[in-house]
Amino acid sequence: MRKSCKQIFRINRLFKIFILFAVYYATARFGLNLGAVSKFATFVWPPMGIDLAALLIFDFDLWPGIALAAFFVNWSLGAEVRTSFVESDLRTPYKI
Repeated sequence: MRKSCKQIFRINRLFKIFILFAVYYATARFGLNLGAVSKFATFVWPPMGIDLAALLIFDFDLWPGIALAAFFVNWSLGAEVRTSFVESDLRTPYKI
């Protein structure tokens, strides 16, 4: 059985979102280990360039990967779920 173009596009899009999520999360943790000012702030933020490049190259369909990764980075550092959600939800539109 052959897959339709919509199914292939959907799988391809989900794969790109997952890859962007993983890269954003890893580089965010790396950036915070470089010398964070506080637990949640740093002078160097590598994910910003990565997500900007991904959005410009692959279109704005990948924004859920950025929002989810920002949520999980904040949440894994000890922020409350509500705070992590608000920060990730408020930051993502500014990048787009």
